[in-house]
Amino acid sequence: MEIQKKILFEWNNINFTIRKEKEHKILQNLSGNIQSGELLAILGPSGSGKTSFLNVLSNKVKREKHITLSGKITLNHKLQSEINFKNISAFVQQDDILYPQMTVFESLLMTSRMRLPSNISINNKKQMVDNLVRKLGLCDVKDSKIGNVLKRGISGGEKKRVCIGLELLTKPLIIFLDEPTSGLDSYQAKNIMQILKDLTKQGHIVICSLHQPSSSIYEMFDKVMFLSQGKIIYFGNGKNTCINYFDNLGFECPKHYNPSDYILDLISLDYSSEERLIFTKEQIHKLINEYNNCDKFVDIPLDDRRIDDGCV
Repeated sequence: MEIQKKILFEWNNINFTIRKEKEHKILQNLSGNIQSGELLAILGPSGSGKTSFLNVLSNKVKREKHITLSGKITLNHKLQSEINFKNISAFVQQDDILYPQMTVFESLLMTSRMRLPSNISINNKKQMVDNLVRKLGLCDVKDSKIGNVLKRGISGGEKKRVCIGLELLTKPLIIFLDEPTSGLDSYQAKNIMQILKDLTKQGHIVICSLHQPSSSIYEMFDKVMFLSQGKIIYFGNGKNTCINYFDNLGFECPKHYNPSDYILDLISLDYSSEERLIFTKEQIHKLINEYNNCDKFVDIPLDDRRIDDGCV
């Protein structure tokens, strides 16, 4: 079913710091936006802040004494804290949390009975699950047990699709996913991303963190954000727009080369020698400064207006 509500999801000047024995700046000055019908990929080397940023955007960071979190997150110019964000969003974790002894259909039906209103009849819930099973391409394993490491069940890609299905039951406007392709082969990974891309065509917003997407998956991104050391290297349109940005800075992606691999190599620290470490640190610092000094992709001023257009 196509989502009718239109959402503009924005974040401005996000800073996230953890203070324990030392101060660790996890995220620094992150700004951007995404709207209904778009897929945003958050990319970066390990430790760049991808999962932390996803947790901040999805309002999953616990407020504790040693944590400092600042910035503004809005939906259609309403502060995230002023709306019931949980009711319009979903989060698919990296690790599959499923009951191995249940079948695909049983798992989805149980979740529908727990999370959907009681005034929806059981027959209607079964119909919703059947529709979701078809939508996710799970018809062939509908009555198969999930399984685990001790007892073989459905494949890793199928488990990931079940996890996505569990969250889709509540018809969220915004879907967050932490490395949805982790542990999958290239074929299964592409299938998962195609499902997410199809969801955006129905009006959903999809935001996911990814470690090393293939070139075919890279082509699916509407927007990309490259992070390194908690700072933005690039945020804007994907595909050729991103490639041209780095090309203009003197970093030309070789032909027939995966653009995401090339850029991730540029923004990763090389610990093979002291000289390489210094060089890559300077290169990353230069790229951060270039982005900070360029005309930002995001030029919509964020203020304290309250616009109630019935979207949230």
